[in-house]
Amino acid sequence: MKNDQNQTRRRTLKMAGSCLATVGIIGTTSAKKASSDPLDNIDSKVLEAYNDHGEDGLHEVMEDSGYNYVVSTTTETLESENDSEFSPQAHYKKPTANFLINAFNDPKGEERIRVQVITTLDVAVISPGFGTWADDVITITYDGNEWTNVGESSLRTSPSEDSSIELYPDSISNGGVGALVDLEKIYPDASQSVLLAQSLNNLNGNPGTIYGSYVHAWSANPTSVTVDSIEGGAGPASVSFGGILEGDWQITDDESTDDLI
Repeated sequence: MKNDQNQTRRRTLKMAGSCLATVGIIGTTSAKKASSDPLDNIDSKVLEAYNDHGEDGLHEVMEDSGYNYVVSTTTETLESENDSEFSPQAHYKKPTANFLINAFNDPKGEERIRVQVITTLDVAVISPGFGTWADDVITITYDGNEWTNVGESSLRTSPSEDSSIELYPDSISNGGVGALVDLEKIYPDASQSVLLAQSLNNLNGNPGTIYGSYVHAWSANPTSVTVDSIEGGAGPASVSFGGILEGDWQITDDESTDDLI
């Protein structure tokens, strides 16, 4: 049996700081012809436009695409739960985190939607110590009685250098899809963005709500930290880590799909 320090432990992930803005916007396309772009191309265009021009850029891409869409955005100033003297050498300790969910009609079926979750992290802090960050987690979660994944996920980071993103290899209980994000390098003078996109098929005609979550974590020994499980379902994701974390924070948002299904 592992000792107490190395035992897998369930962390309660909390969002600290005050919400600066939460906005839900519905986009309509009237009689405009829908785009013939592959969905992963739209994912790429949305991420690039959002990086360059913020939410205005996203709306421009989506209006050009011709798809009905709904957007929910959140901006949070977050603070680490860890206030001890021992702190990571470099991490997003007190960042501004911009987070959005964009959902739109998937052209491959009337009961299908495409969901994009994007997180943009700002204000990297270099602090004394010798710790660093562990893998982050980005998720799309939903009631598994209402939705199921269809097709392949789209995974992107920007800048794409010195970072990687890959699907979480195990199933997410109760409904959802998730990915592990390795930010091998941080950019104190620039933002870093992460995108997870997935098409979903509605099972029973009940649109329901889609949730997005991003968890940022750090550790003195990040190679010993594992993501042991991700729980989804009708609410924000809950992540269980193995190993020793110095701290973590989570940002979440949700979006109704009533106007799409």
